[in-house]
Amino acid sequence: MADYPFQLGSWLFLTPQLSSSIMQAPVPEHEHSTGIYEVHYITSGYGTLIASGQRFDLYPGILYVTGPHIPHSQLLPEQNPMAEACVYYKVSALTGKSAAAPGSEKEDSVVRVLLEHPFWIGRDHHGIRPLLDHIFTELAQKSPETDLMVSCYLKQLVLLLVRNIRDSRKLQRNVNTPAAGEIDLNSKRFYLIECAFLSEFQTITLSSLSSRIGLSTRQTQRLLQTYYGMDFNQKRVQARMAKARLLLESTDLPVGKIAEAAGYATSEHFCNTFRKVYHMTPLQYRRKEGGQPS
Repeated sequence: MADYPFQLGSWLFLTPQLSSSIMQAPVPEHEHSTGIYEVHYITSGYGTLIASGQRFDLYPGILYVTGPHIPHSQLLPEQNPMAEACVYYKVSALTGKSAAAPGSEKEDSVVRVLLEHPFWIGRDHHGIRPLLDHIFTELAQKSPETDLMVSCYLKQLVLLLVRNIRDSRKLQRNVNTPAAGEIDLNSKRFYLIECAFLSEFQTITLSSLSSRIGLSTRQTQRLLQTYYGMDFNQKRVQARMAKARLLLESTDLPVGKIAEAAGYATSEHFCNTFRKVYHMTPLQYRRKEGGQPS
């Protein structure tokens, strides 16, 4: 799939992933690397977003952004499944002549609003839903102009998003979150990393991940440390613990089954790791969070 590139001021935007679908399962806690901004628009149904430890109700018309290093997950009810459109932006700083286009100063001020809000949630008041409909209709047509049209729509989406952020009276800031910096222009790499830890945390290995993103194991470790602040094993434990917490909070599965679902061969290994990370046992965590008794 094309990356649909466009420039705003001295910033390059790439979009390696676009989706519109009914959510089939809860999404365990995860976070994006530097320069990644994921825009979600709830089109139908209901759910719950947990971002940086805070809970937010999700329902039709809600728009939210999860940017770099914001831990977040989604919970879904058993009935009335939620559907969402999701746009995955990768933002990097341009240098030299390409960063000095006419009008770049005004466009830079637009991008800064996005970079200063790595997490934002609110209702859409600027017509993003019809714009998303245009995007997915254009993608389905696959005409010679589709890539250019989609790039234009995606640029407009950023502008409308920034208008929503500016208009909101309840801006949510995280001043300690790094702004997007200069990142690898291979627009698929970070998306593949995040997908791997989100959906393959049970079985993913350093060598298989390295092969998938086209780097050596040493380069992969360096990349993870630079952009996530942890090595491969730490990142995998984070993903496994997120799945375990989700199951402890929302199901009555016994600890043995949760250990298996999280990718651990034995309950003992799982419990020892859980205790090391959270300083309590899985059952203590379940009672603390009001989960289902096992």
